[in-house]
Amino acid sequence: MGKRYRWDVEKKALVLLEADWVPTARQVARADVTYMDGVKTIDGIDISSKRKRREYMKAYDVVDATDFSPAYLEGVKKERERDEQRDRREVVGRAVYETLDRRK
Repeated sequence: MGKRYRWDVEKKALVLLEADWVPTARQVARADVTYMDGVKTIDGIDISSKRKRREYMKAYDVVDATDFSPAYLEGVKKERERDEQRDRREVVGRAVYETLDRRK
């Protein structure tokens, strides 16, 4: 039978396993959500768990600002600027037309 090795975290090297070695139970890493303890919205609704927060966001149709990438936000900004330019051109064009129409 071939030799078996395991990675030793402390030594940062492979260690030869002996015949009587038994693997230890591994504990699954758990996400720490204690940062949400006692969290409430501005209007006093408790959102201190992921489930409550998700339900609140769905019910009130709100999202996190972090859900949007910088590229998305830049696109929205450019779209608003185009709309403002179009509106401005329309207002100026209407004013010029009315001014010229009054002179007739």
